[in-house]
Amino acid sequence: MVIEDRLGTIEGMVFTTSYETLANLLVEDQAVLIRGSALPEEGNPAKVSIKEIIPLDVARIPLPSLISIRVYMGRNGIDRAAELETLFRRKPGETQVRLRLESARDFSVILDVPAKVRPDKEFKSELARICGPEALEIMG
Repeated sequence: MVIEDRLGTIEGMVFTTSYETLANLLVEDQAVLIRGSALPEEGNPAKVSIKEIIPLDVARIPLPSLISIRVYMGRNGIDRAAELETLFRRKPGETQVRLRLESARDFSVILDVPAKVRPDKEFKSELARICGPEALEIMG
């Protein structure tokens, strides 16, 4: 079969040992999450040996249990505390948050906050806007 995403296509294969359990999930033009192994071939494009097919409506991506956010305490007019509080309220979840408050050549304080969040793609994008692209660290 041909597996297609926004970046291109690749050939996928389901071996007979897996076919019976995956056959009902092989639906044309349905968005799915596929887990498998790459099968490189010399001189030819790699193929994917499909081990698992999960419909996107039931797929769950594991989120970290703890994140750390670096917050620089500069005087550039941005109220990061208020913006972070709003973001945390908008994206509640199960991931614990640790703030690392830093002032250049002055101090660094680590603070565990009671808020728990869902650090998905939207959360990460908004956090990068508030605190910078390198602010997020996955701890566990």
